[in-house]
Amino acid sequence: VGEVTTATSEGETYTEITPTDQRNVASLDSEADTSQDLILVGGPDVNDLTEDLAEQGDSWTADQYTEGEGLLQMVSDAFTSGYDSLVVAGQTAEDTTAAGNFLADYDENLEDLEVKSQAVIDSETGELVEE
Repeated sequence: VGEVTTATSEGETYTEITPTDQRNVASLDSEADTSQDLILVGGPDVNDLTEDLAEQGDSWTADQYTEGEGLLQMVSDAFTSGYDSLVVAGQTAEDTTAAGNFLADYDENLEDLEVKSQAVIDSETGELVEE
């Protein structure tokens, strides 16, 4: 959300975009507002919200993670009806990073992600693990 204006400088006209919505885009799990869409980073051992989803049976429990693999998982109506959560996690920090990097390359990986509610990423290759 922002304000769009037209400005002129040294005879050149350009469009200027100024953000007006200064919401917090990152927060600790203990401070997150669960009445909105969320991206949860970290598995149930390090993220209380991911742990809550696991306890509800909506996401993986800690013992379901495999070292060397990261998880991307969309959980519909995770905490509040109409709001979803995307879990980006792994057994280790490296595994979580691999999942995050795969997500960050969304344009390149769109075809692999668009029909799945979850994807497992090989931490070494950065590629989708076929299930």
